[in-house]
Amino acid sequence: MDIFLRFKNKKHAEAYSYDLEQQVHNRFFMIGTGACVASTIYVIMYVFNPKVGNQASQILLTLRFILTMLSLLGYYLLKMYMKRIKPLAPKLLVILDIICLAAQFVIYPISGNVAVDNFSKLGVYVWAWCAAFCAFTMYIILLNWWMKMFNLVLQMGFFLYFVIKREPVYTPILTLALIGVLSFVFLSYMQEMFQKRDFLEKRKLYDNYEALKRIFDDICQGIIIVDTKFNTIYANRTVEAMFNRQSSQKGVVVEELFAEVQVKTVIPPNMSPITEGAMITQDSNIQVIIIVYQRIQLTTNIIF
Repeated sequence: MDIFLRFKNKKHAEAYSYDLEQQVHNRFFMIGTGACVASTIYVIMYVFNPKVGNQASQILLTLRFILTMLSLLGYYLLKMYMKRIKPLAPKLLVILDIICLAAQFVIYPISGNVAVDNFSKLGVYVWAWCAAFCAFTMYIILLNWWMKMFNLVLQMGFFLYFVIKREPVYTPILTLALIGVLSFVFLSYMQEMFQKRDFLEKRKLYDNYEALKRIFDDICQGIIIVDTKFNTIYANRTVEAMFNRQSSQKGVVVEELFAEVQVKTVIPPNMSPITEGAMITQDSNIQVIIIVYQRIQLTTNIIF
């Protein structure tokens, strides 16, 4: 990766974004759920207190609702037509991220959702904390880490312009703002970096696994990998050729193999219960290695 956390290997970048369709699906339901919760609460609040907020606040709420519905519609269309427009999906996601950020961007003191100037100091403090928490939930939905940072810097810059202009003592506010912004920026960067490093480590394991599969498929001895309950995880092509099992069909079932062949040797002997009902014989030339996989590396060789 480079300093911008971009993968140097193109294959890694493609593999990292292969589940883009699933991510769009998840974000569609996340935004939809958030919009339903917020709309329900606003409707209930309006029923009991229809005079809350002035005309400018109502216009702002309406605009936020329209932008949210627009982003929701965009995610739905992207989800439906992902296969057709997949090359354009990353750019479209950036546009949808911008719409989501515009929907939650706070333009106070120019205008606000409610007239917070009528609150006491405690009311302003609690309202501001709740508003900040609601804004932060939007960051969970965003896909691009740099978009989160851009929005935070832009929003804080907007606030600090009015703070420096209007507040007589703005140094404590500026100090806390810098602590919050820089902490979020660096921690978000590090989280993204560790996440991609973890992906690269898993990718190495996957590449090694694929290399071993190619080796197993090229040898003439049958190899089956099963879990501790003896459900088949992998069977090489030799096993499929031996017993006419195709990967596209039911696949290889260990219990069915015991009905077709006779067990010659079980190594180690303490794994013999898995061959219960199979006849032990010394007269077979068919060789199959069955590997039992669990956390402690346990290898069982059954020679048929």
